[in-house]
Amino acid sequence: MDTGGTVTHFYPLLLPLPLSAEDSIPPSPEQALRCRALSLEPRGLYLVHAPLTLLLWVGTQVPASTLVELFNTSCFSALSSGETKLPVLENPLSVSVRSLVDTLNSLVPCARKLWVVKQGDTCEEALQRHLVEDKSPNGGASYADFLYHLHINSVRMLQ
Repeated sequence: MDTGGTVTHFYPLLLPLPLSAEDSIPPSPEQALRCRALSLEPRGLYLVHAPLTLLLWVGTQVPASTLVELFNTSCFSALSSGETKLPVLENPLSVSVRSLVDTLNSLVPCARKLWVVKQGDTCEEALQRHLVEDKSPNGGASYADFLYHLHINSVRMLQ
């Protein structure tokens, strides 16, 4: 695994997705958000790009028009969570998101499945494991805490 793959493994990309055809330009890695729960807004769609998984988080307040354009369903409760394949719809938003998923899949040696994670659903636990800036559910340190600990111990060793 090269350096870029290692970084993505320990700190996945959290990419905000466009909500309408007008902003259907896919995000670049430079637009990635911090990997923490506070970055996820109920009106948003986010893609978590980790080496072994692709997770598409859907907030409870995503506009119905966005759900129709991306999933061909107008109701959040009708959207099924879990492993999925995005429907092939001919609109700019759908084309943009499917293109982004294909591009991200081309960066890794093995094909990954896309998982839809609805806000408040039981599948959300899978996403929370990738939010490395939050403390782990079983009390472990956050990524920032780990880096701080590593820095302090390195400074002590050098003195």
